[in-house]
Amino acid sequence: MRRGFTLLEVIVAFFLVCALFGMVYSSFSTGWRRSDKLSFRLQALQAAYLVRTVLAADLASYIPGPAGQEATYDSPSLGFKMVTPEDNAGIEGTSLDEDLKPIAIPVSYEFDKKEHRIYRNNKPLGQMKFAHVAFFHEPYEDGMEKGETVGVHLVIVPEKMLDRADEEKAKRLEVKFTFHCPQTTLARVYDDWAVYTF
Repeated sequence: MRRGFTLLEVIVAFFLVCALFGMVYSSFSTGWRRSDKLSFRLQALQAAYLVRTVLAADLASYIPGPAGQEATYDSPSLGFKMVTPEDNAGIEGTSLDEDLKPIAIPVSYEFDKKEHRIYRNNKPLGQMKFAHVAFFHEPYEDGMEKGETVGVHLVIVPEKMLDRADEEKAKRLEVKFTFHCPQTTLARVYDDWAVYTF
């Protein structure tokens, strides 16, 4: 005579299979959440590093403005002039004009609050969107010994949290880069900016 499974055995087997699937789903779900969190942090750090790298490269060729410029804090934009990076732009393959002055080109950084993007000379700087970007510039003044300071404060949240009422509660990455050059004269090459990251 052939014996089948009893109702009790089927119910116990069903609950064991459900418990096993529940544990598997829970572990995969936790892994996906951690993966999303790490993916956001990695993308945010890469975006912050891109901004820092481009700004540092521009500041390496920075030409100081006239004394008496106004300091700017928490501004969505930053503008300055730099020596042209093009080779052979000036006399005898240098970046100097006929009067032996640096050939200057304007550089502008602008944070578009609607698009949540940083633009450098009207071109997007990377693909990441930012919740908030603030530039600051403390220019040289006569009698001031500290030189010039330029910086940027970046706030990055997941893109799906931008423009939402609960944006402040979102996981976020805040980075502040401050570049400082102790001397502000044209006689000094501006590749010795000290960088502070907060």
